[in-house]
Amino acid sequence: MPHSRVRRSASAALVAALALLGGSSCRHAAPAAADWNPLVGAASSFSGLYRVTCCGGRRLTAALRSDGDRLLVSVSVRPRGAVFEAWLGPGEGWAAEAPWSCRWPLVAGRLPLGDGAALPLDAGLLSLLLAGRLPDGVMDVEGAPGWVSAAVGSDWLRARVVGSPARLARVEAGRVGAEAEVTAVLRDHHGTVPGRLTIEAGGEKLQLELVEWRSGSGPVPEPAWLGAAPCAEGS
Repeated sequence: MPHSRVRRSASAALVAALALLGGSSCRHAAPAAADWNPLVGAASSFSGLYRVTCCGGRRLTAALRSDGDRLLVSVSVRPRGAVFEAWLGPGEGWAAEAPWSCRWPLVAGRLPLGDGAALPLDAGLLSLLLAGRLPDGVMDVEGAPGWVSAAVGSDWLRARVVGSPARLARVEAGRVGAEAEVTAVLRDHHGTVPGRLTIEAGGEKLQLELVEWRSGSGPVPEPAWLGAAPCAEGS
């Protein structure tokens, strides 16, 4: 019997040692937080072609061109070609429909989707999402490993950064002092550029699938229809 008690004590000590070793091993195996520093900085000029699903399941093609401050969105349907365009600049935005006979102002900080629907995105924030970048002034979120936050004009941004090299997996944004208005899930990256984005706000969902991407497209030119007269009320 004394021998049995010794054997049981030794067995218990071995189990305890293995448990301690296992816990230590797990702690050492925990992945390090992604280094988000390479993602910081305004998106350089770019252009992208996307397949778009939005607004009740409609499938469209959208060409987007950005220089970081200005954004031109051109939506096309086959076989007609471009049917809608939106031009967003610092503090202003305009939109027009084919045949481009007049233009109407956009609500600041909102991207129209058609049929009265819109997402609370300005040119700068949408450009960051498309390029998979983070704004200057970003900081770690205390108590939330892998998450960072930053101010973007009058908005705030919170993003989850994963992987090595780092890439954005999820972004939440809203007005300063308010809850998140928009969330975006980014996946299937090509470098830092997401190949698929799902953006949701206020019950609306916009899905973008990247077809083609080009960096260094230069300043975004003003579309010719910006010279058209403002649309008459109700037109």
